Amino acid sequence: APRDGGGGARDLISNATIGAGYWILVGLLANDILEKSIGWVATWFGDDVFPLKTVRLILPGRSWMWANGNGPNKDLTFKGHNGKYGIKYDWKQT
Repeated sequence: APRDGGGGARDLISNATIGAGYWILVGLLANDILEKSIGWVATWFGDDVFPLKTVRLILPGRSWMWANGNGPNKDLTFKGHNGKYGIKYDWKQT
C-alpha cells in the first residue's frame, strides 16, 4: 500500500506507462537486430538485395482490435536494379 494513503490509480497509470515504454524499447531493439541480421546474411551470401525497409504499426492499446480483425491495406515501393517494385501488405489480428 502507498505510504501517503492514496495513489492507487496513480501507481496503476505509472506502471502502465513504464510497461508501454518497455515494449516500445523492445520493439525498437528487435527491429535494429533484424535489420542488421538481414544485412549480414545478404553480404555473407553475396546477395544483391534491395535496401531494407521496415514498417511498424502502433496500436492504441493492448486489447484494441480492428472491427473485422484486418488492418488497413498498405503499399511499399522499392527502387533499384533498373526498376521500381511494389509490395502490397496488410495486418491481420489473430
